[in-house]
Order: sequence, then C-alpha cells, then structure tokens
Amino acid sequence: MEVKDKKYEEELAEDIMKILTCYSARYYGARGGRKKKIKVENEPVESNGIWKGGHNYSEIIEIVENGLAYLVKSITKNRDGEKTYFNYVSWSYLYKLNSLKGDSNFAKSDILRAINFQNTDIDNLLFKSYRGVDLNPDYQRGLVWDEENKTLLLNSIFNNIEIGKFSFIKLNYILPTFDWDKGIFYEILDGKQRLSVIKDFFEDKFIYKGYTFSQLSSKDRYKFLNTPIVICEFDEPENRKDIYEYFVKLNTTGKPIEKGHLEKILKMIEDKN
Repeated sequence: MEVKDKKYEEELAEDIMKILTCYSARYYGARGGRKKKIKVENEPVESNGIWKGGHNYSEIIEIVENGLAYLVKSITKNRDGEKTYFNYVSWSYLYKLNSLKGDSNFAKSDILRAINFQNTDIDNLLFKSYRGVDLNPDYQRGLVWDEENKTLLLNSIFNNIEIGKFSFIKLNYILPTFDWDKGIFYEILDGKQRLSVIKDFFEDKFIYKGYTFSQLSSKDRYKFLNTPIVICEFDEPENRKDIYEYFVKLNTTGKPIEKGHLEKILKMIEDKN
C-alpha cells in the first residue's frame, strides 16, 4: 500500500472502512468475539506486532480508535508467488501468541456427561414430565416454594422473561438399579420447583391472578405452552456419588442478589417513569 500521494477516492474509501470496522469492532467486541481469535506475537497495544493467522507473515501497521481495531498487513507465499493483503481486524480477534503456552490447569473432566441440549418449549417439557420423570430422587428437597414464588415464575412466563434451564438424568436401563416396574426413565436434577409449579398450573391446581389454566384465553394458553426453554439431559453414571457432587455444584455456584441491591434497581426503574 503506497502511503504517499493517495487519491481522494482512496482516502475516502479508507475512512469509510475505518468507520465500518470500528462499528463492527464495538458490536462484535461487546458480544465477546464468537469467531476463533487470531494469534498476535505482541500485545494488541503495540503498533508493530507480528500477527499470524494462515499467513507467512503479518504485521500490525495501524491502530484504529484507541485499539478497537487494527490495520494488518499480511503476506502469503505459495507456488504462485507472493501476495499482500490489508485487512481491518477487530481487537477481539487478537491476543498474545505466547499466551497460548501457559501452565494453567483449570479445565476439569465433566462429573456428568451431557448428552443432549434441546431448545424447546413448556409444551414439550410437560410431555416429557408425563413420560416417567422422578421429581423426588433422594438428593432433591421437598416442595418449598410459597405462593409468591409460584406467582413470580408465572409472571416471568407471561412477560417473556427467561425461566432457566431444566436438567434431567437419563436413567441407564442397563444398570442393576434400574426398575422397569416403576416406569421411571428420568430424574429431575435441576428445576424441580419450577417444573412442579408449571405442572400444577397446567392441571388447574394453582390459581394465577384469579384464573386456572383451563380458564385462560386461547392467546394466554398458547403463550404459556409455547414459552421457550432449554432442556439438558445427562447420562446416569455408574456411581450415584457423581450425581450428588454435581447437584451440590449446581446449587452452590454464585451468590444471590441482595435485597438492598434489588431495591436500588427498583428505585432506578421508578425514577425513569
């Protein structure tokens, strides 16, 4: 690329590319950079780093908008000769090359092996629950949600708020512990309280704002049954201890939001009205 004596059209084209690149860098950078990141010899803040991504040689020759994007010169050599390319690259594609050679060892083997993730809806969740799901395996607590909790869940369903993932253990009929006579093929691992509320409402055992499910309008029944959810299935391990350990991890991760912080957010919402 010749820097001197650029034509007006070339400069205009470069400016437009920078604008588009910075916009996409902000957009995709904010989303975490879903594509495979490109390896960089030096830190992205260095303007003369070496960048490798399927090329024989690459060099960062310009930083755009304080490091949101980079203009990269790349050279590819093959039997047809040598070719030079110039590309604007989002910062989210770049990281230090030798950062891939660390000695960390955080990733552990799965306690349980997930065999299926399914994007589905409440209608299919109910269908699954009536096909033989044990809602009371030995590691689950009893039904503890009060009417307020149940109402809040139904509020979320009717107001397009995500209600979380439902996890099941798929029982292994080969194991000697499997009991064909019970007709139970799954255990609920995570989501017992939510699934119980959904089933009770569907069976007209819970009244929501003066209505049972069968008293809802066709629009509201459709909304309820077609609310999107995620179902996850795990293979039953030979050792029940693995299920207990995973259940503990599911229920001890993170920290509940404090009441004071929730009240602060509610006040912020009120101030915007």
